Amino acid sequence: MGRLVSSDETTTWLSHFQNEFTQVLRTPLDLSSGTMRADAKKYPRKLSQQIMTEIPGAANRGLSVYNRQYWFRLFGALQSEFPLVSRLLGYWRFNGLAMRFLGEHPPQEVELHRIGRGFCAWLAKEWLARELPAKSAIPKIALIQAAHIDETWSRIFLAPEQPRWHPSPDDAAQLLHLKFTPTAALAIVEQQWPLLALRSQLSNYPGEGAIPLPSSLAQLEHWALLRTDEGIGELLLAPRQARLYHLMSNHTLGEALATLEQECSDLPPEQLQRDIASWTQQSVELGFWAKANI
Repeated sequence: MGRLVSSDETTTWLSHFQNEFTQVLRTPLDLSSGTMRADAKKYPRKLSQQIMTEIPGAANRGLSVYNRQYWFRLFGALQSEFPLVSRLLGYWRFNGLAMRFLGEHPPQEVELHRIGRGFCAWLAKEWLARELPAKSAIPKIALIQAAHIDETWSRIFLAPEQPRWHPSPDDAAQLLHLKFTPTAALAIVEQQWPLLALRSQLSNYPGEGAIPLPSSLAQLEHWALLRTDEGIGELLLAPRQARLYHLMSNHTLGEALATLEQECSDLPPEQLQRDIASWTQQSVELGFWAKANI
């Protein structure tokens, strides 16, 4: 009669098995051949021996399927979250970066669409600073802006619903003393290339290769992105308008106006006051603000 296995021994065995199987899943794919291949030589040998099969090598081949599918699922998720970056780089180059990022920052999220949190900062600080050739066809700042737009789009799309603030008569009486809090569904982004337009046209570029970066714009643009019932709306802002909204988010309205007037001393005061009144009213009507406090 065989020895009974204790529950502690079973738990220990299962824990070791799970750890080794996780190692298999997270083993980086080999890119040296120009295809993404599983490298079974890097799998824990003990795990292969534990998987009983009469066919030589079948255990590693089976594990390789899981290994590849794990990475392909993550690649697809990151491509969906960063469609602009992945097409500017091409899927092959992007997937290689994604594998490095996820190798350094293993997914901790239950939901796949959240695994790219931190990818934009990693791309800017780790990869761009270290590896992008000086004469690359894609300027560093273009990729950073594209990654920021992708990340921002995802963030505001998934932002929790908040009531939009509209001033009451009491608020209107003390408007200059209020500090505005932007809704989580709002973001202001900058672009030096027509990246937002390109992002909306990605379906026109079939395949997986890199797509060309359009010519740079005549000047830096500021865009407000706001989630609405119909999707995410885009609004081109005047530079001073974007500056006003930034100031309103960090100071009382009175302080924001005083700062902007000081910065725009080259403009006739009457014109600036008209612009400020128009921009402030527009932001309230569009629902930029979640609340305003004294």
